Amino acid sequence: MFGMPDNTYFGKLVPKNKFYDKLTIDKKLERSFIDQINSIRWVHKLSADTLNVEKGSIVEEVEVFLIKLKTSEIDLNVLRQMDKQLHYHLIFILEYEEQYQIWTGYKEESVNTAFKVGNYYHTDWVTEETFSLRIDGLNMDTVYENLVRQIARETIPSSVASMQDTVTNALPPAPAVYKRNTA
Repeated sequence: MFGMPDNTYFGKLVPKNKFYDKLTIDKKLERSFIDQINSIRWVHKLSADTLNVEKGSIVEEVEVFLIKLKTSEIDLNVLRQMDKQLHYHLIFILEYEEQYQIWTGYKEESVNTAFKVGNYYHTDWVTEETFSLRIDGLNMDTVYENLVRQIARETIPSSVASMQDTVTNALPPAPAVYKRNTA
């Protein structure tokens, strides 16, 4: 899927209620999981072992989730909740009516918690045939940064060396509810 190597395929269905059943979250967020998401599948596990690259000093693994949507919109807090619960670097592939949008929240090390999620970035709605992600880098830190740059595209200039500086000075965060432009 989207150019990911076959040996990274994981394919595990994740019950969406795992993200809200045993947690104290507001009812609106719980409704977003129920009303907006059809299914969540953990489709790829990118690691030093599965990609044959060196381990990263910060990035251990990148987990890729396919989220099949019931509607053309997603509450960004759904992705934030998943990011908060899963202490790995995540990429979300949203699917609606055979169109896909790839999202990621740039995670950096934090003093108080394992990771702090910065801005969220996403592609336009694409088909699987018209967009692919390149696995590029000699270690997991570089692989992750290059994936974020591909997803963010023009938002993060490729000439900027420090990803952390770029994210800190990037555009304002995405709106709380993101709706697909059908025009």
